[in-house]
Amino acid sequence: VELKLIKGVEGAEAVLTRLDPLDFNGLPESVSAQTRRIFGEGVSPEESVIRILRDVRATGDTAVRHYAKMLDNIDLQDMLVSPAQMDEARAAVSDDLRKSLELAAQRVREFHEAVMPSDWLDETKGLGELVRPLDRVGLYAPGGTAAYPSTVLMTAVPARVAGVKEIILATPRRGNEPLNPAVLVAA
Repeated sequence: VELKLIKGVEGAEAVLTRLDPLDFNGLPESVSAQTRRIFGEGVSPEESVIRILRDVRATGDTAVRHYAKMLDNIDLQDMLVSPAQMDEARAAVSDDLRKSLELAAQRVREFHEAVMPSDWLDETKGLGELVRPLDRVGLYAPGGTAAYPSTVLMTAVPARVAGVKEIILATPRRGNEPLNPAVLVAA
């Protein structure tokens, strides 16, 4: 590990704002072939992301479905989980797993309630802090190769404790399989 000594504000600013060029020459041929197939030409990963984001901004879910199919060969029919799917997920998990998730959620909630910051003001020093929740947050729970209901609990429960009104969870499918029931139950 190389340690670098940084002196002064200017030195810190120079290091923090530096843009190192990314080396894409080492990309596997399969990645280059995929970008040619998707975009009709070879483009860098950075340019791929720029194009995908531009398309998503322009056409929304249509672009998301298109790129899910092109990149991962996944057909996204409905990106929202229905109440019936939630009921199926609850029926699919064992009582032991459900109870474990409930206990974990309770413990996470108790911890975050105990450490929840509050407003404070020091009038003599003229400083303080107002603590306000966000109205809406987006959460991501990995799930492509393994399910992580713990990630749902460790992100959604603190958001609820903080008073966030709207919480949106995104998690990938494994191929065209249904979403993992434990992740849905944790939500």
